Amino acid sequence: MKKLIKAVLIILVIELASMSCLILYFAYGAQGNGDVYYEAYHETDIATKPAAQDKRTYNIEAEVEVAGNKIRVTEDIFFDTRKDKLELYIPSANAAETKIGQVVSDGKVTKVARQEALMEIQLENAWDSVRISYEILPGSTGSTIIYKDGDYYLTNFLITPAVYKDGKPVHTIKKGFGDPYIYEINNYHVTFKTENHLKAYAPGGKKEQTSDDYKITTFEASNIRDFPAVLIAGADVHSEKLGNVNLHFINSREAGEHVKEAFSFATANIGEYPYDDFYVVKAPISISGMEFSNMIFISPDSFSSSARLKRISYHEVLHQWFYGIIGTDQLNEPFFDEGLVDYLAAYLSNSKVKEWKNRDFKKPLKDYNSKSEYYELAYYDSSAYFHTIHQKLGNNFYRVLKDIYNDWKFKILYFDDFQKYVSKY
Repeated sequence: MKKLIKAVLIILVIELASMSCLILYFAYGAQGNGDVYYEAYHETDIATKPAAQDKRTYNIEAEVEVAGNKIRVTEDIFFDTRKDKLELYIPSANAAETKIGQVVSDGKVTKVARQEALMEIQLENAWDSVRISYEILPGSTGSTIIYKDGDYYLTNFLITPAVYKDGKPVHTIKKGFGDPYIYEINNYHVTFKTENHLKAYAPGGKKEQTSDDYKITTFEASNIRDFPAVLIAGADVHSEKLGNVNLHFINSREAGEHVKEAFSFATANIGEYPYDDFYVVKAPISISGMEFSNMIFISPDSFSSSARLKRISYHEVLHQWFYGIIGTDQLNEPFFDEGLVDYLAAYLSNSKVKEWKNRDFKKPLKDYNSKSEYYELAYYDSSAYFHTIHQKLGNNFYRVLKDIYNDWKFKILYFDDFQKYVSKY
């Protein structure tokens, strides 16, 4: 009997110690600004670490809890091979304050270095997984990570593995304009813990469990790049079918016809939309629109004019093909990411395209000095360039797009690759 009592007391002490650590972590999470070096948490009990498996359905598994203006995330990231140095992106750092807490791995973390939106984890032993706990403090307007009036707009918020090109990681940056993001295809298992009145919308299959105190919503999404989510109450949601795709308009049903026109154009001239659902969200962002995997945001101002709403809807929907299905390098080739889509949107809306001035628009995002220069070159000049390509190729232009779709679906297409297809015709 004494041995049993002693064992119970030991278990209680361990549980209390664990709870104390958790409370301290959330109360004093490390700041995430600039160059920061974090103490490694490699002594954490092995049961808290992600288990290595030969084959996994998901390479990113995250538990997300929202409470007021705080978003707490515990995320497991799995890699194809074991490495002693893991490079990761922190995309949320571009839109919100992000505090990194614990970083643990069976490979034993020796150092965690962070420079703005980039994280490097050194391991004592090569391993293929890491667990990261972090906290995001969203703003109320403007950015693409927003907490406003009790609703959450969460995009580019999960930490993701770095993209490699020619054996080297593509380094991301923090930038006040443009889209400083790049993603390989990922498979996500994401669970949200929210108040009961919030309804969650995100890519993939969905399951809900509700208790008296909170709601658990789980999404499983495969073959997408980023993972966007909207947690919102009392929304006007209109859903309809277009072919095999479920279109969901969240406070945005006025965009319906434009979205369907863009979908039909892209399906006919590029390739099929390979997902079950697509979400159109009116969101309190400062830019006109923004694309994510299986979802777009459109600003309230864009609904003030039918012509503007049409152009923005076309542009963001077409990004589902060039950015989403066929990946692009928004960091080093924003002209390719934006220019091609902007031209297709202009063509579809019968808008006049500016004459190409043969200026050098092939600049990485980091080299743009202002937002106006970025839009002038990455959008307008590059759009004019793709117009000249269309004029030169005629209907073979769409053969190029279809060939690219068939060869590069779920991969990243770079501008040099695009030019090789053009040269065939």
